[in-house]
Amino acid sequence: MALLLALSAALLGLVWKIGSLDFGALVRAFPDHPRQVLLCGGMQILATALGAWRYFYVARGFEVELMPSKVLTATCLSQAIGQWMPGSLALIEILRMGLLTRGRPEGLAKLGVISSADRVLALGVMFLMGSVAIAFALTGGSSPALKSLLLLSILAFAGVCAAFVVAGQASQRWAKGLVRVLRRLATRGAAFRMVEATVRVGRPIADALGSLRLPSWPVAAAALVSVVVSSCGALAMYFGAEAVGTTIPLAAILGALPLLTVASVLPMGFAGLGGQQVLAIAVFSFFSLSPESVATASLLVNVVGLLGNLVLALVMGALRRRDVLALLAAPRLGVQHD
Repeated sequence: MALLLALSAALLGLVWKIGSLDFGALVRAFPDHPRQVLLCGGMQILATALGAWRYFYVARGFEVELMPSKVLTATCLSQAIGQWMPGSLALIEILRMGLLTRGRPEGLAKLGVISSADRVLALGVMFLMGSVAIAFALTGGSSPALKSLLLLSILAFAGVCAAFVVAGQASQRWAKGLVRVLRRLATRGAAFRMVEATVRVGRPIADALGSLRLPSWPVAAAALVSVVVSSCGALAMYFGAEAVGTTIPLAAILGALPLLTVASVLPMGFAGLGGQQVLAIAVFSFFSLSPESVATASLLVNVVGLLGNLVLALVMGALRRRDVLALLAAPRLGVQHD
């Protein structure tokens, strides 16, 4: 923890030293622009809550019924805890799966597939919206940097779509076939006990992959929710920029958001402080925006988001106390039907 704090302090100090961070504007944002600060935090809280509904619909796409209240509670708790750690995107998913299953291997395997599909779908929608936004920005004039970013976004979107379709359609055959082969190997003696353990975990993974049917209305609903979640994230950055006295075009935010989201799996300091600002400067440089305005707005969004998700978790804990106790105590949390 001390190392992460030191890394964050060093990165923020570096950004400030090169003149790309205005702490004065950050501090003045709260008394001078309270409406924009509240809107920034509100958009991030709404994105977290809607993310739980997307997860619920993705699970339905895999023919897994989850209790909405427990999914919402687990999402809020995992977000509030995991956001402070390095690689928060991955850690949040691990915490949410742990809360919903209490570590049952079979449940973890199935929810692992659902969590992966949830993130893949979210990133796919983000990259699609980002590609459209970059293409819109290019209508104002030719830019080699934006063209490169557009190509990267289109390729990423195509890759995400291919991964999602393969997971939903083709994997049932090879996954179940692999499980059958491993089961045969596992019957040959004690040397294959590890393989047998793999089979026990692999079978629910194969079943989950094989249960997805595309297209299906739950997946379509999850995709629509993803559009709203991505829009909330973009608006949070937009209002954050206004709060520190600058303006960042929504097209630029939508174009940069997918890369910033993917980068959140990297350990970049305590709660992403410092690392997120360095990345924001790098990504928004494609749009020729001021590093100072970008880094300051990014830091405000970072701080307000951390506090907002913490408040949301506390409110959910107070309102859904029984769900919290159930998530922490029940042997089969959240999952109604396997």
